[in-house]
Amino acid sequence: MASLPLPLAVKYSQISAEAMVRENCAGANHTEKLSTALNILEKYGCNLVSPSRPRYWRTVKHNNPVFRATVDSIQGGRAVLYLYGYANQQADGLSFPDDVLEPDTQKVAAVTLEVMCLRLELDLLIKVLRLPQ
Repeated sequence: MASLPLPLAVKYSQISAEAMVRENCAGANHTEKLSTALNILEKYGCNLVSPSRPRYWRTVKHNNPVFRATVDSIQGGRAVLYLYGYANQQADGLSFPDDVLEPDTQKVAAVTLEVMCLRLELDLLIKVLRLPQ
C-alpha cells in the first residue's frame, strides 16, 4: 500500500489519515509523535481483537500517562478510539456502551489494519527524511 500513488483519502477508508497527517505533522518531530500515537492505537486495536482481551478492555482512562502522552496529544486519536467502539464519553475517559458485550472485531480489525499501514508509511517517510542528501 505504501508505494501506491494514491491520495491518503483513497487508500484509507476507515480512518481520516489525510487529516491526521495534515493536522499532526507540521513541525519538527511531529511525524514521530504521530507514529508513536498510532503505535499505541494499534495496540488498543490488537487488544480488542485478541481472544484473551485485557481485563479492563471496556474503558480507556484519560489519566493513563501513556494515553495522555501519545493518543490524546494528537488530533484524531480519540476519533480512532471511537471507531473501535469507545463511544461513551465519561468524566474520566471513554468506554464502550453498556449494551455492547463484545467489540465488533471485524470493524476493529479493519480500523487497526489502516492504523498499522499509516504508521508504517510514516515510519518509512521518517527514514527517508533522515537519509543523508
